[in-house]
Amino acid sequence: MDTAIEIDKLEIRVGGNTIRIDGNSITLQPLTSNPTLATGKLWFRSDIPAILFSPDGSATKYVHPSEWADIRNKPSTFPPESHTHATSDISGYFIHIAGDDTEITTTSTSYPTSDQKYFYMSLVAGAFPLNKLAVSIEGKVTSGNTLTVGVYVDGVLKAEASWTETSYTVKVISPIDLSGLSTTVTHQIGIRMKVNGGTGYVRAVDFYWMR
Repeated sequence: MDTAIEIDKLEIRVGGNTIRIDGNSITLQPLTSNPTLATGKLWFRSDIPAILFSPDGSATKYVHPSEWADIRNKPSTFPPESHTHATSDISGYFIHIAGDDTEITTTSTSYPTSDQKYFYMSLVAGAFPLNKLAVSIEGKVTSGNTLTVGVYVDGVLKAEASWTETSYTVKVISPIDLSGLSTTVTHQIGIRMKVNGGTGYVRAVDFYWMR
């Protein structure tokens, strides 16, 4: 004859470890190192944290989270399936729109009244949301001086970066917000240079749309 004993909760205490069993769960004593291994032994490491077991008394395996090597029947390769995305689904991309590698110099201590490198652009370009700009600039300056380069949009200073490096160094100015500009006219985007002394140099300038 079968006999059943109904209880709300069971606690099994062995040495300093207690296992608690109730109607919904089994609670293992949290450990910070592996116990003596035995075939089929299961334990909880709170420092990792992970649940482990020994299948043979010598090896340890992760129950959760699983190790990649222990996952069965997985394919050997994962070729991506061909698909497309709307640009609104993608964040953090850059689209190169203009560049100029011609070296220019300045000894002026104030910004000139016109852009020294520039291009014209429209904020309407197919499906791309053209509302932010990043500008990559390669600059340098004579020793002990500072070169400052300003990014101008329609003659208005939007952002700056400075160089004290005496060899060409790339710096990226971003993000430059263009969201308030009209989408019905073209705009002039450019840079202007100034130094506090000596000579400043700029060569590679690249403009990117950002999302």
